[in-house]
Amino acid sequence: MKTYLLVTFSSEGASLYEVRDRLMQIGPKAVKRNLEVLLMLADKIHTALKGMSILFP
Repeated sequence: MKTYLLVTFSSEGASLYEVRDRLMQIGPKAVKRNLEVLLMLADKIHTALKGMSILFP
């Protein structure tokens, strides 16, 4: 069975790596092979938008 989780991030919130680590503690397994590449890009976006109070998926 596959379950999908959509998480919306805030430029003022925790880093995406912290969110990933917390989610992985409760048991889900990432199915995307390029998850690390996506996290690196999203982390750059998070850093660039810091201080702008923007939400992004």
